[in-house]
Amino acid sequence: MYPKRNQLLYLFQVDEHKRMPKYRQIVRSVVNSIKQGDLKVGAKLPSINEVSVEFLLARETVVKAYNKLREMGIVVSRPGKGIYVCSEDIDKEYHIFLLFNKLSPHKKVVYDAFVNEMGKEAKVRLFIYNNDFNTFKRLVEENTGNFTHYVVITHFFGVNPPVSKVLEKIPYQQLVMLDKRLVGPADECTSVYQDFASDIKNALASAREDLNKYQRLTLVFPASTYHSDQIKTGFKLFCEQAGFAHKIIDSFEYEEQLKEAFIILEESDLIALLGTVRDKNLTLGKDIGVISYNETPLKEFIAGGLSVVSTDFAAMGHKAAELVKSGEIIQTANPFRYIKRGSL
Repeated sequence: MYPKRNQLLYLFQVDEHKRMPKYRQIVRSVVNSIKQGDLKVGAKLPSINEVSVEFLLARETVVKAYNKLREMGIVVSRPGKGIYVCSEDIDKEYHIFLLFNKLSPHKKVVYDAFVNEMGKEAKVRLFIYNNDFNTFKRLVEENTGNFTHYVVITHFFGVNPPVSKVLEKIPYQQLVMLDKRLVGPADECTSVYQDFASDIKNALASAREDLNKYQRLTLVFPASTYHSDQIKTGFKLFCEQAGFAHKIIDSFEYEEQLKEAFIILEESDLIALLGTVRDKNLTLGKDIGVISYNETPLKEFIAGGLSVVSTDFAAMGHKAAELVKSGEIIQTANPFRYIKRGSL
């Protein structure tokens, strides 16, 4: 007769296609089963042989997993009897998948704030997809199920790809969206987002007194960019409601006869503007004005200080980490502000 299959084996999730080591998958299965109430103190775990045979694993792999559980104080061995759960007091284990479109200076601020808030016990792996949807899709598919939490920023060039479809296999309780809210079947997940239209509109309203000395406001919004079109919407709303002459162009252009303030999104256009200021002996904040989009540590020191409209990237990283640790599922707008410096 064949031995009866241990019914507790159904609690173990071991997938040979996952990159996570199989011993860690066993540890994660036991920890999750205790958290979910499927394993209580006193429960006897399947034997090393049972787990080894069931999942076609080397005995050493199962021994390594059970030894790790002993080190964590979760199980205890009773000679001649087996391995038993001895504690349900489990410290939260954070193994976090952090997916950014790029590691720009302001994204590094998000990263540093997130890692510092999570603390030394959290294991954070950063992945970069360089605004490429296919790379984004591959990284998500390869890593789904390998982490306790997924913290994701989605920015792509051109038409919005089916991001929600890619992320729908991640349990929404484990997903935190940054910068942009997820639209689609999984939009109930936690997010710390920018409200791009309202943010730029309100920030420019804060700068209105400084803008009044200019004859026109110009938004330099590149034709090919990952920035949200809602920035253009908010810019137009502010200018129309405040009565400012305005226009939107896709690259920096200077008209000598006009006293103009520019809102610059990309560094290439900022460099072109600063070059024009130098070549034509203009004075920033007097002959020409500039507001740079997105704060970075250097902008306080460039050209005597660049005025900025920006979300608070440090606050975004801190808030994301707080929500991971609390497990709270909410959608919250990140602070956005106008920082006045000499360039306006």
